Amino acid sequence: MSNSFNMHRILQLARWCIRNDRPYHRKTFASTCAVMTIIFQIPNLQSLLHAPSVPTNGMPMAASLATFITVLVVGGSYMFYSFSDRRDGFRDLLLIPASNLEKFLVRYLGCFLLMLLITISANLIADALQYLIGILIQRENVGSVVYDCWCFFKGQMADVDIHSVIIEGKVFNYPPLGILLLCIWIHSLYMLGANFFRYFKYSWVFTTIILVALLLVISYLTPSSYHFGRMLHQALDNTFIRCLLLVLSVANVLLSYRLFCKNQLIGKYFNWI
Repeated sequence: MSNSFNMHRILQLARWCIRNDRPYHRKTFASTCAVMTIIFQIPNLQSLLHAPSVPTNGMPMAASLATFITVLVVGGSYMFYSFSDRRDGFRDLLLIPASNLEKFLVRYLGCFLLMLLITISANLIADALQYLIGILIQRENVGSVVYDCWCFFKGQMADVDIHSVIIEGKVFNYPPLGILLLCIWIHSLYMLGANFFRYFKYSWVFTTIILVALLLVISYLTPSSYHFGRMLHQALDNTFIRCLLLVLSVANVLLSYRLFCKNQLIGKYFNWI
């Protein structure tokens, strides 16, 4: 199979992925929508129970932002997650008449973008329900959670700066570019884990364990008199560290593709190069 791109093959492959993963995506959408709806109804429940404090969208906002950021950062691990319930799914993918590069890109972009779409749709539906119910019960301070999240990202909410942290009484402003490169590197690391570990359903767990272990090692090597948050701020503001994160991200993606090309149907725990 030629490694050149063929739009017809890519579209056929995308349709195959959507058709075969439809049960998984339906289940994921239903469960995500149910969980977010329950969380978004907490302010309405507080209003019905006559809580002493005025109900706010604080907890729904935190849950919405957490799910969205999690999908963005951990999204690389979703490449083969839908194959966890049927081991023949990966075999069928390898047998499709398309190049490895086409399969890799369609599988990654399709799964990541669909998970992002599912998360956004579930949040919008849950937000609409909580807003309508809030109006019906005449809740005080009823408002849109999604809009509040959007204002949070734009930094328009009062006394909120998502790039700032107070360390030892001093305010440190984390550089947005450094944060973005760090998130891209973590995203690429989860992609690498999805192609390295054969347990498709738990690849993100193993990758998270490695990240936590790496964080513990760095914390152990950091002098006790030196605050980890300050060290992270200086690292993300360093041009060399930024370039290193970018290089490591590209290396993770290339290594992920190489592992995907060398993937074998027969294997036990890991997918070696």
